[in-house]
Amino acid sequence: MVKLNKPVLNQGLPELPKGWSQASLNEVALLTMGQSPASATYNNSMKGMAFFQGAADFGVTYPKARYWCCQPKKMADQGSILFSVRAPVGELNLAPYRCCIGRGLAAIEVKKESNKDSRQGSKGSKGSKGSKNKKTPWVDQAFLFQMLQYMKPKFQVLSQGSAFEVLNGADLKQFNLMLPSLFEQQKIATILLSADKVIEILHAQLNKLNNLKMGMMQRLFTQGIGHTKFKNTPMGRLPFEWQVAELAEYLAYISYGFTNPMPESAQGPFMITAKDIAGLAIQYTGARKTTPLAFNRLTEKSKPKINDILLTKDGTLGRVALVKQAGICINQSVAVLRANEKILPQFLLYLLASPVYQRELLQSAEGSTIKHIYITLVDKMPVAIPNITEQKKIVDLLDAIFLKLTLFEAKLNQQVKIKKALMQNLLTGKVRVG
Repeated sequence: MVKLNKPVLNQGLPELPKGWSQASLNEVALLTMGQSPASATYNNSMKGMAFFQGAADFGVTYPKARYWCCQPKKMADQGSILFSVRAPVGELNLAPYRCCIGRGLAAIEVKKESNKDSRQGSKGSKGSKGSKNKKTPWVDQAFLFQMLQYMKPKFQVLSQGSAFEVLNGADLKQFNLMLPSLFEQQKIATILLSADKVIEILHAQLNKLNNLKMGMMQRLFTQGIGHTKFKNTPMGRLPFEWQVAELAEYLAYISYGFTNPMPESAQGPFMITAKDIAGLAIQYTGARKTTPLAFNRLTEKSKPKINDILLTKDGTLGRVALVKQAGICINQSVAVLRANEKILPQFLLYLLASPVYQRELLQSAEGSTIKHIYITLVDKMPVAIPNITEQKKIVDLLDAIFLKLTLFEAKLNQQVKIKKALMQNLLTGKVRVG
């Protein structure tokens, strides 16, 4: 029988709020560690039971099946918490139905205990004779889902120290939780679930907008605006007035950054690498800096200018960004492309980011184990380019949809911050409900 407030492994939990208890995850829940079935028993043709391997299958709340299994080894019931025990450790989803789970996941489901064994039954309840044989959970499943989300940073700390980020079952079982009464758990879960619903709606709207953006880019870079005459080209059917040529025809310059190691500094010019480019922009947060002396010693090829296009050629391939500030440098994982007078820099940015040219860039990547994009192939890539007037119209349309995406992302990020603040207050007892 569960005994609350017993001494268990201390993981830096704050002082218990009045009326709250402490217990290990193993005391309050049943854990099933996943096990991958033989590869010959699973398929992508929807035969058998849905099989979730790890966090790669996760959505906002529920996973999406990519594989099915005819001979499952470990299963999770509908509503079970699916917990990622391999990198990224601590990611959570809910099982939408009974499913098979691989070794990257654990399934967590609250235990059933008798009301008479704790004060957790309901607000003000001390247990009644009429209910002593009635089995009821003293930890709410929805509350446990929220609490595990909140504890994610602690799970990540536990998983460190091995070559691969993994959390073993023994550590997971001994993990400590702070628990209010069942009544308060349910009130907290209801509040946090409401915040989750808003986040889920915003995610869905953002996905629709992203799909609209991708469809619009596909059309604009193959059909243009207002054309009635088309021609057949090696690139497919294109507007008659468009010019088809190698990308080099529209570039004043193409190269890549420094290859020698550079000193790091707390202050100084930014050193931009492939990891610092995402979302059509340079992500300066987290980018390293070098000394002004080392920066000044670099050749001009490592110092992109304003309106240059950066293209990741190593690591995550094909990401692009427009340079908007001077005084930065790039390493060899990043190529720099400078537009000539025949093409607008912003049009070149959107063109390289469009589905048509992303496919071309990735297909041209070479390397047996690690793929690379070679600039000698990039400048030979065939492109279809309208006149400057139509380029400007296409840029204006895409600027508008990207601005809308930015606003939606900001709204989503704000809601995520609100949810985090609610978790911090409600799941630590700083703010009491019920």
